[in-house]
Amino acid sequence: MTDYVLMLQIYEYIREQIEENGIPPTMNEIGDACHVSRPTAVKYVEILVGRNHLIRIPNKRRGLRLCPENPYRLPEEHAVGDVMDERD
Repeated sequence: MTDYVLMLQIYEYIREQIEENGIPPTMNEIGDACHVSRPTAVKYVEILVGRNHLIRIPNKRRGLRLCPENPYRLPEEHAVGDVMDERD
């Protein structure tokens, strides 16, 4: 799985959970659903926050929201190196 595909999978999982349950998933739930470790889930969520696809609410469990400008837009594909650089 490429980094971009994993980023999309995580974004879609978060979006679906908010739509279906009214609350975002925890980092552990994201990791379990996307078959990655919790630290990997955190890294990708931070990338999505940095690219303005998600908003993180500090000091709040399940503190993720879709960016209000366009909550259903998918992250655009960038070179794999861009994602890898942001993770370091």
